[in-house]
Amino acid sequence: MKTFGNRLRLLRTGQHLSQEALARDAQITVGHLSRLERGQHSPTLDTVYRLARALGVSPGTLTGKKSDKNGQDSHSYPEDVVEFPHVS
Repeated sequence: MKTFGNRLRLLRTGQHLSQEALARDAQITVGHLSRLERGQHSPTLDTVYRLARALGVSPGTLTGKKSDKNGQDSHSYPEDVVEFPHVS
């Protein structure tokens, strides 16, 4: 199962973006982005949308949800479920 942080890092590095560049584009701190990628923080919905917009992907792509033929997010398939770690 891929975690949100793993998927985020793969999307970022696949676009040859540094953490600094993505954080700037998503208007979050580099420290927050780093903690998200390491699974130390869970993102808010606002953060998911900011990151998706900065990466040029849908929020569903970032979270691992499948899209239907109309581009609408549909229910996740078990192998694509994103695991958000519990942070105390």
